[in-house]
Order: sequence, then structure tokens, then C-alpha cells
Amino acid sequence: MDAMDKRIYELAKPYLTVRENDIHTRVAFDLALELLRRVGGDRRVVAPAIILHDVGWFNVPAHLLEQWRAEAADNDLITRIHEEDGVKIAEGILEEIGYDSSLVSDILRIIDSHDTGGDPQSVDEEIVRAADVLWRYSKDGFGVMVKMFRYTPAETLERLESGLDEWFFIPVSRQMAKDSLEERKQEVETDRLGMD
Repeated sequence: MDAMDKRIYELAKPYLTVRENDIHTRVAFDLALELLRRVGGDRRVVAPAIILHDVGWFNVPAHLLEQWRAEAADNDLITRIHEEDGVKIAEGILEEIGYDSSLVSDILRIIDSHDTGGDPQSVDEEIVRAADVLWRYSKDGFGVMVKMFRYTPAETLERLESGLDEWFFIPVSRQMAKDSLEERKQEVETDRLGMD
């Protein structure tokens, strides 16, 4: 992270204390930078958007988080709440640090639609969405999915396999997911995930 990223992250950190979002944000940030390196895009939009994209989960009441985790509620509505609240929190953070106003609307638009929007409207949005989902395929993300959703490792592998064609708009991100999925499969087969 550069100095600006660190300022944004420090202001976001209090909002990243639910759903393992602190770990998620750090892993997704690194994945976003890798995608920027491979496909281009505007780092000035992508970096703040990926740091701030999930801050809105902080405002989702605990009982709704539990329903969302158990897939026992209208998850689209709950997910939409975190996007809308995330826009408000992110806007306040970006305003507080005096972030380039010509970029803020793009950042907020990405946050507002990163889970529930239709097709991405820019390469920057594609990168943020891909990095957000690619984290699930990382070792940290895989462990969090097993724990959070109470799936077995085998069930988690199935879910990740089924999402390959649905979740990725950039071919390189799909390949990164496939490569990571193969690593997770090997770890599950050899019991090297280090889970309880």
C-alpha cells in the first residue's frame, strides 16, 4: 500500500471488524494490484474501491448477518444494504482525506454495485469485482468460507468450482481462480489447510 492507501485503510479499519473483512480486504487488495498489473486500469480508482467496498457490512445488524450466513433470508436485500451503507461510509472517508473529487463518483459507483450490479461498466469495476471474489479461492478466503458458512471443505470446493463461469468477467481472473482452486483441492486432499 502506498501512503494514500494506508490513510484510507486506517480510516476504513474500524468498519472492517465483521465477517473477517479485515483479512478479506488485505487479500483482495493484493489481488486487485495483481489484476491491475496484468490488465491495466486506474489504480487511483481501484485501490480505494477495493479497500472500501465492504465497509457497509459493519452497519448490517447481527441478526441479519446470521440469517445471511445461514442463507435463511433475502440475501440479495441484505447484500444490497451493505452496498448502500458502504457508499455512505466510503464517501465520508474520501471526503475526510480530500480525495480527488473527479474520481470519487467512479469509486462510489463501484462500491454501490460490486455484488448486486449487472455487467461491469469499466475495467476498474471488473478488477474490483474479480479481486473481491478471487479472495474466496485464496487459502485465507477458503478457510473463512468454511468457517463462516459452515460448509465442509468438499462443499466449499464445489461452490467455488460452480462459480468459475458466473463470477469472473476477465479471463485472467478466471484463470487465477482456477489455479488457486487447484491449490485448494491439493490442500484438501492432503489435509494441509490447517483448519480446526
